[in-house]
Amino acid sequence: MMAHFLMQAIAGAARRRATTGGSPYVFADDFEAYADAAEATASNNWVSTGTPTFGYSTSPLQGSRSLMINGLPTATSKSFAAGDDPWIYFRFRVNDTAFGQTIITLLGSDGSTVAVLSLLAGGKLSAKIGVGTSTDTSPGAVTGNTNYSVWLSHSTTSGKLDVYTSLSETRPDEPSLSDLGSASTATKVRFGPGASSKTLIWDKLRVSASEIGSDPA
Repeated sequence: MMAHFLMQAIAGAARRRATTGGSPYVFADDFEAYADAAEATASNNWVSTGTPTFGYSTSPLQGSRSLMINGLPTATSKSFAAGDDPWIYFRFRVNDTAFGQTIITLLGSDGSTVAVLSLLAGGKLSAKIGVGTSTDTSPGAVTGNTNYSVWLSHSTTSGKLDVYTSLSETRPDEPSLSDLGSASTATKVRFGPGASSKTLIWDKLRVSASEIGSDPA
């Protein structure tokens, strides 16, 4: 019995540590290099609607700059090629949980919605495949002005979306919420749109074709 529990503990630790290691990410961005949206577009092909604040420095999530969106219909997106089973990691903070907001959307090559992670009014997270009604809602609630880490895994092969959340950069053994459905391959990540006069901040985006574990480089 003791050996069984020991093996489970070792397996759990391995899952938390799993990362891309020495292999480069498909895409990584700490949002430190841009003074504004024009620079983000010119140097890293971010495509924006409205006026997202690249180079937000008043109260960055980490480092000296972050990405900040305040209001509708502001959003920004970045294309990537990570195969059929991409992993995405990022950190985020919201100032007010009283209103629903879109945290991240994965899009297909045709612009269709592959998966969405949303913040519902009151602070609960919702994960959804596509644009259907299927959704899984987290049992806990997000607190305003608190930094969160998110690991998002989407598999075109199995049709499964898993979302892991943590107050640190240590990935939990089990996902916080999941959804199952049919969707196309994700080829683009979009942050926003936000809610009127409500602030969403993102940082440390990582996109990989393989599993991302704790403490991503």
